[in-house]
Amino acid sequence: MSQPFQTLGLIPDVHGEDEYLATAIDYLQRAGAEKLLCVGDLCDGRGDLNRVCDLLREHHILTVRGNHDRWLLNGEARDWDEATQIEDVADRTWEFLRALPLMIEIETVAGTLLLCHGMGANDMGRLEPGDYGYGLENNLDLLKIYWQPDIAFVVAGHTHKLMVRRFARDKNPLTIINGGQLKHVHGPVFALANFASSVVQFFAITPDGVQAAQVFNWKEMMPEKSSFR
Repeated sequence: MSQPFQTLGLIPDVHGEDEYLATAIDYLQRAGAEKLLCVGDLCDGRGDLNRVCDLLREHHILTVRGNHDRWLLNGEARDWDEATQIEDVADRTWEFLRALPLMIEIETVAGTLLLCHGMGANDMGRLEPGDYGYGLENNLDLLKIYWQPDIAFVVAGHTHKLMVRRFARDKNPLTIINGGQLKHVHGPVFALANFASSVVQFFAITPDGVQAAQVFNWKEMMPEKSSFR
């Protein structure tokens, strides 16, 4: 049995940005990440989906399926700007996409982490930075995870909004991390999480190279006493 991970590289929604993905992989590996995770939405962008999947496969990156990947597999939503066209997808890429799971559980030194795209098994589920009160009480996808005390962390995507939130529970709090996105129009970011020091450092990819951005120490964050407690 493998040892729990201490440092994990977090790659957000890719959306075809193969060049930014290569930059993030290289930086995270040189920074000492023991394993890299990706929240999916690999397709539908300006770059090369085939190279995206090749990079993820080559570097053994744990990856889950996003809603855009599901749409591509089903031949849906192919008529909007930057949608990946079916004829441009290589056979090896179809094989990779079909094999992607909805969720993966990963053991860290601070507890079990759930890797997903939206929220749990719902690839369209979401938690926004500004969701409070009614928005939390009726977030059934979040509640399903909240009431699983063995899940200590969730790494998700979908919203494209960088976020770290911590929710109080009877025993261990639930920490949710959203890494943002790699899409060029929003300002690409990725992250390195250290589960021994409870720190997640975000990095921005800029014309001048990779720059340190926001940093969070989730142990120093007061867990939110949400209304669904």
